Amino acid sequence: MPFGLQASSQIKFAEAFNVLAINGKTYQQGLVSQERLISLNAGLNRVIIEYEEVFESDDGEDFDIVKSSPFLVEIYLQDKRSYQQRLLKPADSNAARRFAKSPKFNFVELSTNSQQNFKLTALSGTNEAYLLQESRLPTRKTLIISADKASSPPLKPTKPNNRPKTTPQNSLSKDTESTASKMLEYWWAQATETEREAFLKQIKQ
Repeated sequence: MPFGLQASSQIKFAEAFNVLAINGKTYQQGLVSQERLISLNAGLNRVIIEYEEVFESDDGEDFDIVKSSPFLVEIYLQDKRSYQQRLLKPADSNAARRFAKSPKFNFVELSTNSQQNFKLTALSGTNEAYLLQESRLPTRKTLIISADKASSPPLKPTKPNNRPKTTPQNSLSKDTESTASKMLEYWWAQATETEREAFLKQIKQ
């Protein structure tokens, strides 16, 4: 089923995997195998999948359903290429439970039979809003902000200024002391010898 009007690449997921969301949009999946053939845009795609498989019990009277938590697949697709998910299916429910915790698979570009690199991340929740948020493609604005943060030099701590601040009160005191000294020198020069002796005796008392 096509997904997106500008899709130009196709990828086929294995029947044991459900596709839940693609590039920030919920994906409604049917039951037939063709529903797992998805058309996508060339470039980066973020797809959320989950593993689910049904096993028949040993007595044939019951079924054992094994289901994983959601996983985010980030894969880069080339223009007008077809890809397929390949895996070795677990033999029984016990092996399937181990597989569900850490799925092992790959994607192959069909024309060259070459493996395509991808990133698989386990997600912590199943809420639809959370899954849609995790599958959204990064915007150009987000990339620019991230690049700016990475290139910005760290702020250097400012050195404290330990020099004492000169306040108007200190300036006033110095000016007053200077004026008083000059006045004392003036009156000392004007005083007679008798007046000077009397002044000195008064200071000593």
